[in-house]
Amino acid sequence: MSPPPFKSKELKVRPFPNPSQERADWRDQSTIIVSLDVLADLKLKEGGLCRIAKDSSASRSREAVVSVAREKLGKNVIQISRSFQKLCELKIGDVVRFSNPQGTSGTEVPRAEAVIVKDVTAAATVDDPDSATKNLEDEEYEPFLADLKTNFFKSAGMLVPGMMFKVPSRVSTFRKRTFSVVLVNGKEDSVARFDPFETKVKMSTNVSGEKDVGAAVRLEAPPIIGQEKSIRELNLFLSQYGQTNDVSKRGRTCGLVIEGPEGGSKHKIVKFITSLGWGTTYEIISGDTVSSIRQTLKNARENQPAIVLIKYFKTENQGFINTLADFLDTLSEDDETLGCLPRVLVLVTCTDYLSNIPAMLRTPTRFKHVVKLGIPDNKGRKAILDSIQLKFYPEEAKKCMEYLVENTFGWTEVDIISLVDAIEYNFGMDRNTMKATAMPVDHGKVNKPSGSISETEAPQQYIRFEHCLHARQQTRPSTMEGVDARPPKILWADIGGNDGLKKSLALSSPNPLVGPPRGIILYGPPGCSKTMAAQAMANSARCNFFPVKGGELLNMYVGESERNVRQLFEKARRAAPSIIFFDELDAIGGGRASMGQKRSGGGGDNSSGVKIIQALLTEIDGFEARAGIMVVGATNRPDMIDEALLRPGRIDQVFFVGPPDQKGREQILRKLVGEKKEYVTEELLEGIPGDDGFAGRMTEGFSGAEVTQAWKTCLLNVVREHKEETGELQGENEREDEEQDGPGTEEKEKRARKLIVEKADLEKAIRGMDKRITPDMLHGYEEWRRELSDF
Repeated sequence: MSPPPFKSKELKVRPFPNPSQERADWRDQSTIIVSLDVLADLKLKEGGLCRIAKDSSASRSREAVVSVAREKLGKNVIQISRSFQKLCELKIGDVVRFSNPQGTSGTEVPRAEAVIVKDVTAAATVDDPDSATKNLEDEEYEPFLADLKTNFFKSAGMLVPGMMFKVPSRVSTFRKRTFSVVLVNGKEDSVARFDPFETKVKMSTNVSGEKDVGAAVRLEAPPIIGQEKSIRELNLFLSQYGQTNDVSKRGRTCGLVIEGPEGGSKHKIVKFITSLGWGTTYEIISGDTVSSIRQTLKNARENQPAIVLIKYFKTENQGFINTLADFLDTLSEDDETLGCLPRVLVLVTCTDYLSNIPAMLRTPTRFKHVVKLGIPDNKGRKAILDSIQLKFYPEEAKKCMEYLVENTFGWTEVDIISLVDAIEYNFGMDRNTMKATAMPVDHGKVNKPSGSISETEAPQQYIRFEHCLHARQQTRPSTMEGVDARPPKILWADIGGNDGLKKSLALSSPNPLVGPPRGIILYGPPGCSKTMAAQAMANSARCNFFPVKGGELLNMYVGESERNVRQLFEKARRAAPSIIFFDELDAIGGGRASMGQKRSGGGGDNSSGVKIIQALLTEIDGFEARAGIMVVGATNRPDMIDEALLRPGRIDQVFFVGPPDQKGREQILRKLVGEKKEYVTEELLEGIPGDDGFAGRMTEGFSGAEVTQAWKTCLLNVVREHKEETGELQGENEREDEEQDGPGTEEKEKRARKLIVEKADLEKAIRGMDKRITPDMLHGYEEWRRELSDF
């Protein structure tokens, strides 16, 4: 055995300095005393954990609580109670190895969460040969365990395996029973602090004649709102325990990974499973030594049923990984030999399966099964809010609920609870403010119908819409940082022209996530509403929306670009149904060079670009893993996109988004002009629509963005001319003179003149615009479309 990787000292065992410190109730008996110099040398903290071992043997070592001698004590001496000496098989004069288990600043004593005890009552007595040795039923042990916890464990304070207590009976039928602590937090060598609220005490299931508790308890996960599909998958895996494998002789795995975002339901599921009483829980922490982990896994296999729990798995300790891999392989071999899955559940939680779980553990006999907890959809979020039962003002209840559901795209259950906390805080602040400033009311002068709510009482009794509005502005979700999952409020009606395209996309958007199309590319000149079309699709399909600029995924460091792609798809999977929108797709999906050819442009020019294309292809090809996701790309340069992306089965539909026709341009202008109706002349309003509409004719060949820009330019020109006419652009000296003498009547009339936008103003702005869409550009798109058809 290799020496421990932490510093240690050899010390000679001595008894406690005062005999009165030796106590039968085990109070302070697991505390050992050393000098201040020893404590400082090993970087230990008083009241923290330490470890003592006899003959440098890891199998005979124990954790203890360290304390500093109040009187002078030699540097080579350690004082240990006689009770603890007996547990450690020590005697006065023995030399022990005293060490810091972590090698850093002292570790706090953990809380005792799970304590396993065993009935070790002595053989039958002459007076009553039946009472002492009678095997008790589970319910008959309950009062003993309650007394053990309430009186004995509370008095002891610190719990260590090997402690023994004689517990009197509450009924005359049984005599007192003697119980021994077998495991504390799944370990035989640990020490932990008793907590009257959190410490759970159970009988050992490894005692002859006892009922097998694990066989009577069904291993299952709790129902969780918004996670119904994941819970079904989890329960399907857990149902294997207790069933024989009649299908094949292949060894199954006992390993299960629960993947989910921070703030999800992983903790709730784990807490429920471990509290079922199906088996003993053995928790492993990444900082544990390999020898300690090996011993914990051995205890779990020998004391079935058992749950090995590893929270937030993320380690590069190869020794830990190898030990866990061997343990899982052994359990799989047990299943192959016995035809029945060993009653050991190895449960791991993580945030990203591929990143957190090493490749050598992602095999069929190890951690093949992954249950992914998604993010609640609209229905799930509403169910969570309904279950909280917020007390909304009756007339605003529907409005409040709809607002909260619609404005929490991509939020986990914990995020929603944080939002509710903010709502309650805002409500409480308003209520306290109103109480402090409330005026006395003469209720004798007010005739209120029975059950009615006055305006002054309502804010003090109910949550109002403004509380929800402010809370949403104050609260940010813990997941999907850097990506806005809420699509902008863009509807099909907001897009002028391209009616045929909108119909085609609308056929895909009501339910674009079941079957084809798996992906869509929108190509065409700049400013023709490609992005707006993708946003309208997301809104009509009620999908989460992940807009990404091509360059945002590129990273100079090796492997980071591919990681960015994978994490983007992972976030989209959790928030499904969702649309991933790649703007400027050619920036990352640029064509790679063909054999004997060098291709320029796009993200495929360099090794990073090639790898990011490969990562995209891998994600798009993963149909099962991509269930609930649609990929939409937009580009002005379709000729730069790698041909592999355009293969049927990856990108199924390609749409040309061209400049709007005359009707479409008129729709855009009519909408823009209508927003400023109070400033526009009748001549301008009537001159937009119709076959003879001047605006439609003058904007021939304009993109939607250019039409919008022409209107903005028109407004800016009118405002500037108005300011010039009214003198608002005059110099400071003239303004100062006016302040002294006051403006004249004519000047006042000029300034009072209303802003008016006339037909001539719009015509002037349109004539000043340059067309950016050329016939050659449109011809190039047509040629590419022809080539794509041949391909």
